[in-house]
Amino acid sequence: MKQRPVSHTKTRLTVYAIEYNPLAASALRRALQRDHTIRMFPHEQVFATPGASKSDAAVFVLDRGTLPGPLNNFLHSIRAKFPNARAIVLDQQCSREELVRLLFLGIHGFVPYSEVEHNLKRAVHVVSQGHYWVAQEVLERYMTYARPLSRPRSKEGSVPTQREKDIIQCIQRRFSNKEISSQLGISQSTVKFHLANVFAKLGVHDRSSVMEVVTSQLVG
Repeated sequence: MKQRPVSHTKTRLTVYAIEYNPLAASALRRALQRDHTIRMFPHEQVFATPGASKSDAAVFVLDRGTLPGPLNNFLHSIRAKFPNARAIVLDQQCSREELVRLLFLGIHGFVPYSEVEHNLKRAVHVVSQGHYWVAQEVLERYMTYARPLSRPRSKEGSVPTQREKDIIQCIQRRFSNKEISSQLGISQSTVKFHLANVFAKLGVHDRSSVMEVVTSQLVG
């Protein structure tokens, strides 16, 4: 009698494919369902999967090119239900600076469309184990920017407020005023107000100078 394979359902990795192109969704299913350690769900079931809970450490694969809204909005919604979730983005090849920005948005891996067939499964497993799936130089640049500021160089008695520190971190991430406004939930005019205060307290006149001050703090 042929022995029945042992079920590993309890240890199978949950993957949600956020893909709005039917043909691409089929290709993702074929690519991931070949791996029997993966339990895959389509985007329609992200918030309707039985048993899904805030403790689930699921991996979300998001096709950025087909999302009907900003990537940041999807990541925010996902984190609200799955705080432990890991996210992999699929898209055209990006620059290193754009990949750093995506890491700051909260992704954990990036796979260009040209590498999906060969690398997506590996990326899913690597990311599920708490690692990042990006080039080493991208991760190093991200870690440099993300390293906490010790104490920004400022005029005596002028210490940045928490909101101004948030603005400084957004400048590190290369965010535009509009992106800072969206990220912090404040108006663009308020962003400009805080930027002026940051410039004054750091004794600089533009964003590039803020980055120079930040860099000197990090390596000093």
